[in-house]
Amino acid sequence: METTDILAYAGLAIFGLVVGTLTARSSDKRETIRTDNPVARFFHYLSCSIMSIIAPTVLVTVLIVHPHWATIGGIAISPFMQLIGIAVVLFVSAIVLLIPYGTFEKPALVAYAATQEDRGWTEKDARSSGL
Repeated sequence: METTDILAYAGLAIFGLVVGTLTARSSDKRETIRTDNPVARFFHYLSCSIMSIIAPTVLVTVLIVHPHWATIGGIAISPFMQLIGIAVVLFVSAIVLLIPYGTFEKPALVAYAATQEDRGWTEKDARSSGL
């Protein structure tokens, strides 16, 4: 691996850490994380970081790294398929990181749902729905 490749991927890691913080905050504002468990927040942050660098990673790989044909197990893999593979692996790893996050947040969501009052469908809701 060349020095420019290492620098490009290091830049992507830093970009992911910064943009992941902003993405995690935005996600938390839209739908509040109910748990105070730092492990759950960590997995949420990692997932946001990985999800936010999928497109930049593919672009950097195309523009800076310039992948060549590779042979894995006797099968020739084109640069395009390598890019698809990178994107899929990043996406799947982000989704897999949400599993422990959901495991840690589930008890807090159940406790929060128990405190909420179900109003049902009121007359005010029916009038404002436009139906």
